[in-house]
Amino acid sequence: MDIKIIASDLDGTLMAPDHQTVTERTKAALLKAHEKGIKIAIATGRTLSLIKEVAAQIPAADYIIYSNGASVFDCGENKTIFKEHISGSKAEKIVRLIDKMPVFYNVYYNGNMYYKKNGGVFSGGKEFSKEFLEHFSQLSIQEEDMVSFAADKECEMIIIYGADENCREQILDLMNELGGLDYVSSVMNNIEITASKASKGSALNAICNKIGCTAKEAMAFGDALNDCSMLSFAENSFAMENGDDACKKAAKFITPSNGQDGVAQAIEKYAL
Repeated sequence: MDIKIIASDLDGTLMAPDHQTVTERTKAALLKAHEKGIKIAIATGRTLSLIKEVAAQIPAADYIIYSNGASVFDCGENKTIFKEHISGSKAEKIVRLIDKMPVFYNVYYNGNMYYKKNGGVFSGGKEFSKEFLEHFSQLSIQEEDMVSFAADKECEMIIIYGADENCREQILDLMNELGGLDYVSSVMNNIEITASKASKGSALNAICNKIGCTAKEAMAFGDALNDCSMLSFAENSFAMENGDDACKKAAKFITPSNGQDGVAQAIEKYAL
């Protein structure tokens, strides 16, 4: 494979099962690829403030696709080079609806994560450790009035956790009414709302256009629904063995799980 860029999801893919560390083998594979002239992109559902520690473990990263592709940060130029955000008017209407629901939600804006003070606790499900959840909370910003906060903000993403069937129907009905919105999920029973043109696939395409490469020269890794657009775009795409069925269907190949350094194994075999 003639690879010019490698893009990888973080949780469940590039990172170890603890959601906090990148193994030495994976670091070495990424560094060797970078030294070979291959660009490296992190692609995550998290926003910038939630991946500082991860990014520090991957100094070879050239780009960060964040908030499910709503933005792309160029590490070399130290600036955001691509944006597809939810308008303030739409964000306000969505937040006004979910603010009355028995759900936990947060809003990603300007590289940070915001949530309502006394608005419940994010449990994250069994897949997240207590240490990760504490870290998640420490990096988040509380707001007294989330409706007013969202009113004039072009938001990267709005995430709702624990919505039952009735809540989900109301949320999706409003999204259809407003138009120009889409959603995916990276954790069971959540709704991750973005602008309809925002996706990891469109973000990766924007990077490829910037550096002058094609989908044939792109390698991508992922494990969840929010990775499917990126895996469909890249012609050298790998779903993790621990990934969901939709992800495996979108990818061209399957690689071992994140617990087995599946990303590193594929890079070593096909890119190095």
